Amino acid sequence: MEEGIKKVPEVVQNSGHKIAVLGLGTGKLPPTPTDVLLPILMDAIEVGYHHFDTAAFYQSEQAIGRAVVQVLKRGLIKSRDEIFLTSKLWCTDASQSYSPCPQHHTPLGLDWSMRVCFLPWEFMELPPRLPNTGIDYYTIIEDLAAAKGKAVPQILLRSIIQQGPSAVPRSFNKERMKQNLEIFDWELGEDEMNKINQIPHRRLYAGDLFVYEVGP
Repeated sequence: MEEGIKKVPEVVQNSGHKIAVLGLGTGKLPPTPTDVLLPILMDAIEVGYHHFDTAAFYQSEQAIGRAVVQVLKRGLIKSRDEIFLTSKLWCTDASQSYSPCPQHHTPLGLDWSMRVCFLPWEFMELPPRLPNTGIDYYTIIEDLAAAKGKAVPQILLRSIIQQGPSAVPRSFNKERMKQNLEIFDWELGEDEMNKINQIPHRRLYAGDLFVYEVGP
């Protein structure tokens, strides 16, 4: 791990597995070629990421498998257990009679920390701009960032972490990956969190495209 990068805090799941509260997403359209994604993921592990979200649909499973093998060889991590990998089944690959983990290993034989069925009815919600109200809610975040000397993504990530969930942003830029990790030696005050929590939310996508009559 690079000098100056602090270890990301972890939480313990009901299963007993530890998971870093800040991970790295790998989904992108069009998918990033494996040979391009491989060094990006190795950079991520080098700067401190030990939690990765992938899916067969993202076409990033092979890249993360190869990245873990390579960093193990280079001694950047001591064991596979230091990396938490999450992958997802496509919704049509699941039913009441279907095994939830038909493929227990990555293309390179690494076991998954967690594999879940991809049921995207609960897509993430984002704070919108509502011009009819005369309020630009993004300005609230910008003002908080300026007052604390932080970047806007850092404010958003810190607000998520303080509310309890893990956050899994996606950036393939090494400097931005580092910046996203620099949120654990400061916190947002109660008044600042209240301002963020008062921002209205809207669904990014309802997920209707993924609903099938013969599937979940």
